[in-house]
Amino acid sequence: MSGRCVLALIGAIVMTSLLDEAALAAEPGKSRLAVVVSNGDYVALGTLRNPIADGRLVASSLRAAGFNVTYVQNLNDEQFRATLRQIARDSATAEVTLFYYAGHGAQIGGINYLLPVDVPLPEQEDDIRLTSVSADDVLSVIKSPYKILVLDACRDNPNLARALSRGRGVSFKRGLATVEPPAEETGGVFIAYSTQTDAVALDGEGANSPFAESFAQYVGNRVSIDDMFAMVTRDVLKKTNGSQRPFKYASLDTVYCLTGACSATASLGVTAPAAASAAAPALTISAPEMFAKLNAAKSPAARLPIENLLWQQLRAALPKRVIYGRAVQSDGKKLVFGLEPATAFSDGHRASATIRAGEWKDGSATFDESESTDYWIDCDRHELGITKSQSGGAVKLFTRAEQKAQTIALDMSGATTEIGTLEEALCMAPLRLTPLWAIDSLQWVSIGTGSDAAPAIYYKDPSAGDVQDLFVRTTFPPNINGVSIHYGWLGINCRTRQFQDSRGFGASADGVIQTVYDNNVAWSPFKEATPAANAYVLLCDQPGTAH
Repeated sequence: MSGRCVLALIGAIVMTSLLDEAALAAEPGKSRLAVVVSNGDYVALGTLRNPIADGRLVASSLRAAGFNVTYVQNLNDEQFRATLRQIARDSATAEVTLFYYAGHGAQIGGINYLLPVDVPLPEQEDDIRLTSVSADDVLSVIKSPYKILVLDACRDNPNLARALSRGRGVSFKRGLATVEPPAEETGGVFIAYSTQTDAVALDGEGANSPFAESFAQYVGNRVSIDDMFAMVTRDVLKKTNGSQRPFKYASLDTVYCLTGACSATASLGVTAPAAASAAAPALTISAPEMFAKLNAAKSPAARLPIENLLWQQLRAALPKRVIYGRAVQSDGKKLVFGLEPATAFSDGHRASATIRAGEWKDGSATFDESESTDYWIDCDRHELGITKSQSGGAVKLFTRAEQKAQTIALDMSGATTEIGTLEEALCMAPLRLTPLWAIDSLQWVSIGTGSDAAPAIYYKDPSAGDVQDLFVRTTFPPNINGVSIHYGWLGINCRTRQFQDSRGFGASADGVIQTVYDNNVAWSPFKEATPAANAYVLLCDQPGTAH
């Protein structure tokens, strides 16, 4: 592995006030801005191998996480400063601005500088100071209330070190300078590095550096920035056999996450895992209590953190792959499409997931591990696009223009499609809140025809009027897909006395979840002595029973 000094200064998240549970969501109408700069083709210092690929990877991951991303590369001094002026203008109306830089950097006199591609080979330190941009300069131009800097700066350059040592380079040092968090009257600051002070990070042997890879993997997780960076730290340590350890300096007076909203875990009875992981936080309250809190919350801002905590629990309870679509080719070959919950992201407004195609044969699915496609979904606009595809060893990252050109408008007419099911599973409540993690602890009541209901688990959206959804379990003989248990939601309209057939998850006889269903059927009147009629009694006629 070659030496690469990566300054990962995830910096200065300046909070305007201590947020309470109801205000943890991003402010409506404000955007999340990200600017990614990759400098690799240096005129005097030589070409860097990874920054361009790292910048593209991070830009793609930030888009999937809901940021409005501008990606630029190989900026000279004039272009770099023009970019800073644009950031100053755009960030004034943004809720948060994230700046990611990949390229050469230098530490001089305790200050970290970012080098444009036309920087001359320096003869003295002032040559760097006068032709480069300092990290402080970047931070100062950001006008949004939340400021994040991710500086992925390679400063381990032998030519640069030799040149400065011949001149007056007495304060030039290998590695990065420590930047203590500035004092803030309100809010706080989070500064993190990809490695220890004055140490050099590694390029790695693949297309991306270990830090960029890990940052891109975890930046979309709906956890606090502290938890996200702990995941990155653990991953980088593992990839580098302990030789590179990311480090942080922080002074925060509240919880903040990069995806725009964090779960109010303390008020929901959540205890943090003993070690950082992608698993859901451990709960100290039951599923019925969680849904009681959700149904009692009236505003979207108050409901959002509870819904997202339930999503995290569902994601952790699902297997490695869940089938969401099927197709039969002209030659009779049966195809299946599966999403991977472990890397999926959703906050109810935007979502992303990795999917794979496979073959259904002899009662089971076999997936091609060498091929995958990464999708983003705009849940509010009902649009979908591709950010990355992989086939064999080839990887294709889609530019913003390509993503826009290939955006798919999802069919909202009610017809069930594979892509529609994917959107429903990732975006729509109550399906994305299904408490599969609690099914063994729930109290079930028979509602007839092989169906049971969990009266304490129901979903009521204040904007849906008289509609409520009851969590039900239905058992039946195994079908051709190997499913014999269905866990889903039965919609009931208390005013019109109509029902909508359930959508949910299918499991095998031994309880292993295999599929997710989206049954977009029309609302219909129910008959007496049916599961829907009994669900109506539990939800509408005897609300004390279910509520």
